[in-house]
Amino acid sequence: MTVYISECLETRHPDVALSMQLALKEAGVSVIKISGTGSIWARDFMPVKVGDHFVKFRPKADTVKWPFLEVPEKSWFNALCATIGMHDGKVIPSDIILDGGNVVRSPDGKRVIMCVQTLRDNKAKSERTHRQVTPQLESLLEAEIIWIPNEPFDDLGHSDGEVAWIDDRTVFVNDFRGMRDVAYHDYQQEVRRILRDRGIEAVPFPNAYDECREITEERFRKEHPQADEFNMAYGFFLNFLRVGDLVLYPEFGIDRDERCLDCLLDAWPDAKCVGIDCGYLMEEGGGIHCISAEF
Repeated sequence: MTVYISECLETRHPDVALSMQLALKEAGVSVIKISGTGSIWARDFMPVKVGDHFVKFRPKADTVKWPFLEVPEKSWFNALCATIGMHDGKVIPSDIILDGGNVVRSPDGKRVIMCVQTLRDNKAKSERTHRQVTPQLESLLEAEIIWIPNEPFDDLGHSDGEVAWIDDRTVFVNDFRGMRDVAYHDYQQEVRRILRDRGIEAVPFPNAYDECREITEERFRKEHPQADEFNMAYGFFLNFLRVGDLVLYPEFGIDRDERCLDCLLDAWPDAKCVGIDCGYLMEEGGGIHCISAEF
């Protein structure tokens, strides 16, 4: 197993990059840095592995923010293909708009949980309908798609901030009981209902978004000038990375850090869980799962 991160992560969030690399290498996991991109969100622009091949979707980000997506003949993707050993016939291109952060696949590979944002993105760009996109995605990913709603007030719509598989029949879901807005409580119940109807048990996982500081977009832009969107993800412990018996999870220096660790060890008692200080990173809208891709 190899974990890929963007080279620019070391520049923008050096402590996070270093902590991740040390923990991964200590666990015997190779780390490769992707050059030639201006984005730290590797999960979103990387191809999706399906069996022994890859599918390359169109990321949601526009090319003004991610200009490297416009130059395939000189791109990071060609270098990545050479590194991984991808070649013609092993990479299937798709014009479907889909960020890798909205692909949360079950351990057996048979199910993928996605937020409905992908349906909205593709309907806006073409005449595709729900009935067209779903079978196309299921064919490309070789898996059944389980659609869940976007989190309240969220236009990004990445399921890796909402769910994480424990095993083929059980998933972690955010525990929004600390949120004052009833919309989050209703959302939590709706996701649990959808999963229950598919025979999947939902296990509450700590969330501390209610401890996110209040900040104006103007101040946010000054503090995070390279951020893509004003979409704070502080407190989303669920955005962790599991590679074999190693789990890298975000920490925020708050009491709920310990609750997060307890939940991880309840699910995987033999796992080695390493906390990474992610408070500043996750104010930019993503966590450890977002900045990595494992093949």
